[in-house]
Amino acid sequence: MENAFYNTVLAGMQLDGKRFFYVNPLEVNPGISGVAAVYRHDLPERPKWYGCACCPPNVARVIESFGKYAYGENADTLFCHLFAAGEVNSLCGLNLVCETGYPYELGVKYRVSGKGKLAVRIPGWSRNNNIKRNGESFKPEIKDGYAYFEIDGADEIDLSFDDEPYYVFANPKIPRLTGQACLKRGPLVYCFEGADNDGCVSDLVLAKDGKTAYENMGIEIFDRENPEGERKKYNTYAINVEAGKQFSKGDPYSIIFPEIKPYKARAIPYYCWGNRGINQMRVWLPVMK
Repeated sequence: MENAFYNTVLAGMQLDGKRFFYVNPLEVNPGISGVAAVYRHDLPERPKWYGCACCPPNVARVIESFGKYAYGENADTLFCHLFAAGEVNSLCGLNLVCETGYPYELGVKYRVSGKGKLAVRIPGWSRNNNIKRNGESFKPEIKDGYAYFEIDGADEIDLSFDDEPYYVFANPKIPRLTGQACLKRGPLVYCFEGADNDGCVSDLVLAKDGKTAYENMGIEIFDRENPEGERKKYNTYAINVEAGKQFSKGDPYSIIFPEIKPYKARAIPYYCWGNRGINQMRVWLPVMK
């Protein structure tokens, strides 16, 4: 649910809420995507409207119902499945206030009161977790991916998850992705757009152990019908990653190994792509040693 919500659901809507996708492609090539017969569904930008417009109300419905996915309970346990700031009053005997800047800030604080059990999901992507109870390090029982806390009175629970960007690799049974990787940080999938990488991403190769740098950036949106009009800027966070750019003499095929020059590639959260006009985009990139 977390993977779907922060990536595919949010990517279905332009940042200003005026355009929508029915599909979420993992690669876009202008002139082919949305044009060639077998890629007509693979649109390079969000359409303004549809004859049957299911997207706008569906996005609103899912976002509005986020709290129902975030929490659950049984007779004696309150479960925290997803992380979002707010207050929860349960029927099982616990009440809590959650403070977090998730998914950019990967820390969560709960102020819990009452009597019962609190079960907090530990994300599978987080390899290093720091858990505190009332300001002191604490090792809770971990069961089926959830950390359990016995509450009797009032407690403050702090969880800090791994905030380092990381690569995801596909099973070799997915042949299209053999030798490639996807960049993530926390629950967010990142993608590479031509707008941030000298106009082209089809020549990018990721460095296996390349360093990454996390930075604040703004994405400007302009009206397609009035490109010279006012531009709105939306804040997000990019990842700069060590990579390489392949160079060739232009022949379709060659017996000479391609020259790869060091390059610092920039990736943005996948939900932010397609907001700056039609350009190349890729989620999965080849990895060099």
